[in-house]
Amino acid sequence: MISDSDLLQWVRQHAENNVVEFPDGLLQVLTQEQLHLLAREFGAAMFMRLPASDIRFFEWLKHADENVWNDLWLDDIQPEPYVVGMALLPDIVRSNRGFPICDLVNRPNFYFTHLHVLGEEAKPYLEALRMRLEKGDELGIPELFLLELTQEPIDIWRFAYLYRVPISTVKQAVMQLVGDELLMYTPTREELSDYLNFTAQKDDAVSVDPAALQSIGMGSSDESDDEINDDE
Repeated sequence: MISDSDLLQWVRQHAENNVVEFPDGLLQVLTQEQLHLLAREFGAAMFMRLPASDIRFFEWLKHADENVWNDLWLDDIQPEPYVVGMALLPDIVRSNRGFPICDLVNRPNFYFTHLHVLGEEAKPYLEALRMRLEKGDELGIPELFLLELTQEPIDIWRFAYLYRVPISTVKQAVMQLVGDELLMYTPTREELSDYLNFTAQKDDAVSVDPAALQSIGMGSSDESDDEINDDE
């Protein structure tokens, strides 16, 4: 394990034009405390290039939903595609979510957290879904999406990539959940601003074995992009 002092020194030595590129191997061994240390120390003044696994996702997105990719990366603020503020490092590395798509301006956002789940009556429903998952029962896309967002925030594009299903299918699933009054929909970044405390955890969240969900989805982002197609 690298010490905090050595880690800070490594970042300063490897920054080029105020941008740092972390090897995937280094990110995998850093503790949550060290990720937050880097965010505090450099978050306001330094940028980082997305990890290679996340870049593969966004290269897929560029083909699967070009309008969303353009909204994210083609502006006058980003120094170049896939370079983001260091303050986001803990959120990018956490779980398999990567860089969140939650700040679209010209397209509707489809980003959801556990706070988007409506009503206490949803808790027994989620618990029933968890039990069905553990038993190995087949779950539909709306049910899997609901379980995923109660574990970690997720957007429809990341879900489509992880589960290898068309984006339009996930969008339909979300609108079904909204119509069933199980999910709140906040499409604008202004509406989403109250839901972007990424580190907050729900005290009474339904516990789901991540391996169970992972075994249904891709479990890895290393597959060929050509194998995932959208039908929109």
